[in-house]
Amino acid sequence: MFKQIEPQNYPAIKAFVNIYDYNVCVNSILDGNTKGLVFADDAQSPTIALVFEFPNVLYLIGKLNSIDDFNNNFKKILNETFVPICENEDEDFMLVAFIDKRYWKEYTDKIIEEHYLQSGNRWQGEFDKEYYQKFKSKFPKTLPEGYALCKINKEIIESDENKELKENILTTWISIDTFLEKGFGFCILKGSKVICFIISYNFSDNLYYEITIETLDEQERKKGFATHCTIAYIDYCLENNFLPHWMTDFDNEASQNLATKIAFPKHRNTLQCSFIFNRADNYLDNTLIYFDSEELDLDLINISINKAFEDRNIKPKLKYLYRVAYRLTENGITDKVFFLLDELFKSDLKYLDHVKKVTVFKPLFDTSEWKDLMLKFEENPLTNHLMT
Repeated sequence: MFKQIEPQNYPAIKAFVNIYDYNVCVNSILDGNTKGLVFADDAQSPTIALVFEFPNVLYLIGKLNSIDDFNNNFKKILNETFVPICENEDEDFMLVAFIDKRYWKEYTDKIIEEHYLQSGNRWQGEFDKEYYQKFKSKFPKTLPEGYALCKINKEIIESDENKELKENILTTWISIDTFLEKGFGFCILKGSKVICFIISYNFSDNLYYEITIETLDEQERKKGFATHCTIAYIDYCLENNFLPHWMTDFDNEASQNLATKIAFPKHRNTLQCSFIFNRADNYLDNTLIYFDSEELDLDLINISINKAFEDRNIKPKLKYLYRVAYRLTENGITDKVFFLLDELFKSDLKYLDHVKKVTVFKPLFDTSEWKDLMLKFEENPLTNHLMT
């Protein structure tokens, strides 16, 4: 069903995807500005397209003919192409964004398998020039002594001692030269050290410039540097008749708050799901999502934990075992807690000493189940010998 589309056929794909919604990331790839791969069922007359944005975002655009046919083909391309790329980029999960969300919403629990995808949203701010001008007029223009605001150039990129600025640019841009030719950014320097930067993460149709911003030094945060960089970036956009674009994950409150404060008071959401490649980790992480719901659904929690251990050859990461055990205990739910702690202690006995010191777990210590665990892991010399 899906075949990789060559760049010479991107115009046909671009015309198709923009029927549904205009997305800067997708169009930046189709314009040949930033890294990505494009797949579709047909190069000239597609009905569905997959656009992969490095390092781990996949956009699904179009409509299905058959969910079963889609799943069979999607699993193949996922395992053969997208997962290896993500893992090579040190990413153990993928974000899947759906365009348009009204159509795809009913299919999110049917893609790959039920309860596999974690539902969320991609937050997209709507730029308000008048709102921005009012904010800018009240924001102090001067930086503390010893700091300088600079437009990013090749010299700054190459002299950055931590190389984080360069790495961030190359996450999506094809090359540094392409970024310097088509993109732009600003940074705060302390001496020759890059403290904070803002760069165009994606760029499409010579008009839309998506923002990514980061303060690299934790000690330099909450000093207004990100705001200074954002103002310089937006001013540059306005001077050149560009449109600044701000998109971030639904749970990135810091980014959303900064955007809303400065120039993006309203927003809209794109449907976005995520999943972790390790099946056991994915289901345990799903459990953590359920704890943040308005109503705690114990059935869904138990289903996710059970699914995480359906294949005993797939080992979950210890951090997920611990986090789920913590949240269960925190909510007064002891079902499954001792099973998870047993799995945790079997994998690394150091967690036992840690759990004994954490206040949340104290209600467990007088139970018979906890005493059985202690008998197994503390008082059995053979077990202790095997653990070490």
